[in-house]
Amino acid sequence: MDNIDNLGKQDGQVTGISRVAHETENTSNAILGNMRNQRDKITDAIHDVRQANQNVALGKQLINSMSRKECCYKLLLYMLIFVLLAVIVSLGIVKLMK
Repeated sequence: MDNIDNLGKQDGQVTGISRVAHETENTSNAILGNMRNQRDKITDAIHDVRQANQNVALGKQLINSMSRKECCYKLLLYMLIFVLLAVIVSLGIVKLMK
């Protein structure tokens, strides 16, 4: 009789342990799923940051190119102003000489 009672208790313990193990497995699977989702989000964020860095680099190149063009245009404008002033002065001198 005692053996039957012991077997019943042990069966109940095994059932309880099996239930706890099953719950633990379900919980760990849920945690792993959450971690997988978070890893995917982090990977996407890293990709977005790299893309933004590339865009910033392209923007910097564009700004540098525009700055060089601006300097060339200013130099050309100053040269044109100088030529026009020289023409005006030479026309004034020619007019005074007449």
